[in-house]
Amino acid sequence: MSKELIFIALAFAVVVWILSCSQAAPHDIYTGLKNRGGYDCCGGENCRPIPAERVRLYDIGVKRGYWIDGYFWIDEDRALPSPDSQFHICRMDHWGSAGIICFFAPYVGL
Repeated sequence: MSKELIFIALAFAVVVWILSCSQAAPHDIYTGLKNRGGYDCCGGENCRPIPAERVRLYDIGVKRGYWIDGYFWIDEDRALPSPDSQFHICRMDHWGSAGIICFFAPYVGL
């Protein structure tokens, strides 16, 4: 093999390695996390942070929980402690509220 081909192959391998690392790193905080039922929270791409302004903690008398975007309701007892003091959600997008696998809140049990 010529030196040019070796250089191109090596450069390609480095680019592929860098791209794979940069995509995996943000998801690493979800690795190994399980919901209260013992199921893995993340299937590789269904978890993401939620800005705090999109989440509201409500106490409606008989229940306490979180409203997310005024659309998803999460009972307080389903919330898990956040790994980084931010809100996060892991869900299957096509299942609506029923598809929420894990919800992380910075202040669980208030």
